[in-house]
Amino acid sequence: MLPQELINLLGLARRARKIALGHEAVQEALGRKQAALVILATDFSESAQAHLAEKYPGVPRVHIGTKNEWGEFWGRKEVGVMAVTDRNLAQGILKKTLRTVLRKVRQQIQTDERACAGLLIMQKLMQLEIYQIAQTVHTYVSWQDEVDTQALIHAFLREGRRVAVPKVRRKAHTLAHYFIDDFAMLAPGAFGILEPAEEKGAKPVPGGAAFDLIIVPGLAFDRRGHRRGYGAGYYDRFLSQISAPKIGLAFAAQIVEKIPAAPHDQRVDFVITENEVFECEVQR
Repeated sequence: MLPQELINLLGLARRARKIALGHEAVQEALGRKQAALVILATDFSESAQAHLAEKYPGVPRVHIGTKNEWGEFWGRKEVGVMAVTDRNLAQGILKKTLRTVLRKVRQQIQTDERACAGLLIMQKLMQLEIYQIAQTVHTYVSWQDEVDTQALIHAFLREGRRVAVPKVRRKAHTLAHYFIDDFAMLAPGAFGILEPAEEKGAKPVPGGAAFDLIIVPGLAFDRRGHRRGYGAGYYDRFLSQISAPKIGLAFAAQIVEKIPAAPHDQRVDFVITENEVFECEVQR
């Protein structure tokens, strides 16, 4: 079934007549440069996908649902492609779709596969010079099916590095930051994520403190360093104030072709997956 969030947005697009539905209508919208987003069924033909990618490289594309699911939604059989012609609406659909799809993609990685990939990611991270020379490191504390950083935090502490971790301030929509010198200084906090606890000895990071390296979470990354977070903007606000190298950790399935970015969206400098380490391309 298609996610309800997406169904609601597509229903809005349909009522506002902002949808080009079916292959010919989509081609026309693309040719006239009216298409701001193309949505493809996951079982849309590979040759047609390749054609769209080659001829219209600047138009974002997402894959969600099957032809049958789209047919049920639109009341037409074998609907496999549509274009959204309103840019603001396309941005909203793209963000929600990416989050929905990528959460599912990450959830579907088997536990043993995730553990193996996580080890490879950590090995690649530890081979980087910027990792080896970093003495003060800020890292997220992994939660649920994210790339695991808990073993990494233990390694940092064993090596005598200063480790800072974030704490969510939900009312202020910001992150607070604390130094820990023992993993036991963490306790479940906002959203169930392990966070630093002052009553367990965690110390607030003083203003002006510098980090040598930032380890960044995300639902998706592209090769220009753009990331798709969880929607609240906590990390974007934090990263906008930091000049230290920023590394995104992700499974290979979380790397996408292009993430549309707003001026306030922050980039990472490197992304590490189980398959590769890539330095992100400079924005032009």
